[in-house]
Amino acid sequence: MKFIVAVDGSDESDDALRYAVSLAEPLGAGIEVVHAITPEIYSDNGRVLIEDMSDAEARADSVLADAEKVAGENGFDVKTESLYGDAAEEVAKYADEIGAEAVFVGHRGVSTEYEDVVGSVAQELVRKASVPVTVVR
Repeated sequence: MKFIVAVDGSDESDDALRYAVSLAEPLGAGIEVVHAITPEIYSDNGRVLIEDMSDAEARADSVLADAEKVAGENGFDVKTESLYGDAAEEVAKYADEIGAEAVFVGHRGVSTEYEDVVGSVAQELVRKASVPVTVVR
């Protein structure tokens, strides 16, 4: 049995990982922790800047290392994987590829107005995944 936990470095994704560990351990399930690499786009004095891919990959390495530490603090070893592209789409596709039984993701506390405009990874993942998705608050 395999679970996937999608992480983004937030406290919510750490909570999702802890929850997945609490369920996986008695079942003897393995956990793969994934992070989707998408360069950040931001504005600086009216200029639009895109994060360099190597910086995005370094950020992903840090996020995954932190997740390994969280799992280790709970007495659990996890496998990690970097994915490239849209988080919801890539996590859903990866779950199918590895035959995962479930996906866990943290709920980010964005405002309703913002979420209505851009959506959320958790919502999109629920729509796209072919396996059960648990959104942890």
